Amino acid sequence: MTFLLVTSLLLPAVTGQFSSTPPDSVMWKLEAGFITPDASALGRVQVRRLLSNLLDIAWTDPALIAAGSSITQGAGPVHHSPFRIITSEELSDRGKIDALREQLLDGNRNVLVPLVCFLVELGRVEEAETYMVGMGVDVPATRRDLAVAAAWYGRFDVYPLMVRDLAIPADLEGDSRELQFAAIIALGWINLAPDGLFHGEQILWVPLMDRFIDAYCPGADLSCRHDWVSMREMEAWFETVASGQPSTSGTGAQ
Repeated sequence: MTFLLVTSLLLPAVTGQFSSTPPDSVMWKLEAGFITPDASALGRVQVRRLLSNLLDIAWTDPALIAAGSSITQGAGPVHHSPFRIITSEELSDRGKIDALREQLLDGNRNVLVPLVCFLVELGRVEEAETYMVGMGVDVPATRRDLAVAAAWYGRFDVYPLMVRDLAIPADLEGDSRELQFAAIIALGWINLAPDGLFHGEQILWVPLMDRFIDAYCPGADLSCRHDWVSMREMEAWFETVASGQPSTSGTGAQ
């Protein structure tokens, strides 16, 4: 058994084919002793590969959860793996979703399934469906994403209002962009929810984007593949409006 394990560890280094071989299940690697406690010696990509399917096969197995947590404890950048994010005791649920989504936007499609599973676990099924439909390629935009983009492309309208004593919704207090968002709300580009909160984490559905367009740049065309707006579609819309191609008679268009 020892000989087989040593051989399995050394052979990839000799042949140089380790990176091209399909990853085995994390359960097998844990049980066979392939993963050692010396997680600091493991590269970020290697650990992602080893732990990417841990949630699927071992989420209900306390022993494997404990083993995975122990393996990645104190391993530097390894704590950014999907497993470490979701099992983090420091991050809130929203913080975990933001961290996973950020990696998805950076092109790491390994986080798609963990993100979807976590959203379903939180009861946010409709939101989870949008991510699955996008398959990690089309990432759904959020109300916050829209506000961030509007704050930049409409900055000549937004910045003059930021010096005023604007009302800031409770869920935006302490946000690094609270004044920009408050100005966008004051301009009427994005309205608050009936409960008086901004809810920046919510998906950007087409009706909301249509209302934004009516207030920001009436007459500008919006092209979407689904009933929600992806980051790519939203960014393309702003770039098109900024270039002056569609009607730019409305406020905010540059």
